[in-house]
Amino acid sequence: MLRHPPTVTPELREAVARLRAAQAYTASIRPTIEAYQRELMAVCGLTYDIEFDKAGQPITELRDSWKADSESHARWCAALDEAHKAHGFEVAEPGQCPLLVAEHEEIKAGKAVCAAAAYISGVGAEHATASLRFREYVEKAARFVEAVQP
Repeated sequence: MLRHPPTVTPELREAVARLRAAQAYTASIRPTIEAYQRELMAVCGLTYDIEFDKAGQPITELRDSWKADSESHARWCAALDEAHKAHGFEVAEPGQCPLLVAEHEEIKAGKAVCAAAAYISGVGAEHATASLRFREYVEKAARFVEAVQP
């Protein structure tokens, strides 16, 4: 016997809309921010700290920026604060990266989708975030909502 999909609540539709808006914003600012982050890595002489195999060598990958020595990392962070402002981003406090803030907003929006979809799946935000497949679950829930006609 065929069963109809569950009714999608307005709350769930709104949560998915907020998620998509957060994702779009993050995607729109990522290229700009990552470009000047990379440029400033070289300008500020970001190098690996003594704790790492590549001690003293230049850091060229953003994912390794946390491995920088304290001095070059402090220069880089100060330069980033100025670059964020120069590119029109509002930064609440020094050291705050607009891209990381946007990514955090995406996570919060994903948790809201989980919470709003719990009546369908039985998986709330606390269970979904405990899994390494959180983003996959959120994306599948969002696609389901988008596929079901209002």
